[in-house]
Amino acid sequence: MERMHFDVIKGFIDRAPFRPFDIHLNDGRNVRVHHREMFSAGPTGREFVVWNPDGSLNVIDLTSITSIGLPTRYRSGSKK
Repeated sequence: MERMHFDVIKGFIDRAPFRPFDIHLNDGRNVRVHHREMFSAGPTGREFVVWNPDGSLNVIDLTSITSIGLPTRYRSGSKK
């Protein structure tokens, strides 16, 4: 498996207009980033926090990410 790079995540965060995206983890969880303001990276870019709408949070290590992608409704060509 290829190692995830923070630049990939940053590309999703900086996209204009922003679209929610999912981070898929090696433990089977999927974490949705609803807004760029709900994402915070540590100084090294290896660890970061994703806040959930209910106020709970996910602390994620870059090495635990298996893939990142847009939810179906936000993919090009899909209908809402």
